[in-house]
Amino acid sequence: MVEEMRTSPENPKNNQIPAGVDVAELTASIELSGYPLQGIVASKLVGSFGVTEEWGFVDRDTQEHRNLDVFAYHPLADDKSLSVQPSLALLIECKRSRFPYIFFQRATDQPIRHFPTIAGLPYGRVQIYEQNGNKMREEIGAVALSLNKHPFVNAGPAVCSAFCRANLNGKKVELSGSETYNSIVLPLSKALDHAYQLYKAQEKATTIFPVLMICVNVLDAPMMLVEDPQKASDPILTPWVRVVRQEANADNKSWEKYKFNVIDTVHVDYFDDFINHHLLPLAIDFKQRSIQLADILFNGGEVPNLDTWNWEQIQTRSKK
Repeated sequence: MVEEMRTSPENPKNNQIPAGVDVAELTASIELSGYPLQGIVASKLVGSFGVTEEWGFVDRDTQEHRNLDVFAYHPLADDKSLSVQPSLALLIECKRSRFPYIFFQRATDQPIRHFPTIAGLPYGRVQIYEQNGNKMREEIGAVALSLNKHPFVNAGPAVCSAFCRANLNGKKVELSGSETYNSIVLPLSKALDHAYQLYKAQEKATTIFPVLMICVNVLDAPMMLVEDPQKASDPILTPWVRVVRQEANADNKSWEKYKFNVIDTVHVDYFDDFINHHLLPLAIDFKQRSIQLADILFNGGEVPNLDTWNWEQIQTRSKK
């Protein structure tokens, strides 16, 4: 516990903590804030990623300028002459608390079709036709590259729709879900929307830069998972969960009435494992598939059956 503030030899006489301010309380507040954690996370990524702390974005609702804790960008292509230059982007919000965050595992087992997000594709989607027919679907990048079937998605952590933070009020513990939504889900959702627009492909581009975008909430706090609503009194401590929140689509022109915000929530002490052993294998497969299917991403492709196919079956459309 710090009782007296250290002073630089160059410090001017009037740069002092005001009388009456408890230095120990002040430094404790600094430690509990998210700012030191932000620096810890950024330092873990420097060297492999280009890292921006306090990354600026425009709030889609208010059009005001806001900041995300960390934005990290990593080009994946080794050959800069390729027509497809894939990259990985992490949008990160950091939170520190002495009280736990509690996650509630989904009772339903629904596929996360729109995850992971891929920006920078021509027209935002890939046209997939059925061979020997006229049927066609416009698929998002995750589906076209079968990343929605990747182990990172389907064999990943517990999937939760609800989570909250425990707050101590005297001897009582109160759970706050609105705080987590407003301070974690909304900022990451809005930052992702801004980044998606930022990396949109230019019309008639001869080189495209598809970006695999992952939202991450890094916590320096206990993480508790309620695996079964019938056993709420028996939670388990876990370092990684996936939060999926449905949101009404404000874009009236879109045929999709809802979109899904997907946030991987990771304990800071598990962050290195999450990046190296889980996320990077996904990024490597994204790189290989997007480069291999370069012509498909530009011009669309065809598959034997629109209802059952994977990325390895997509072929260049036959000329008719």
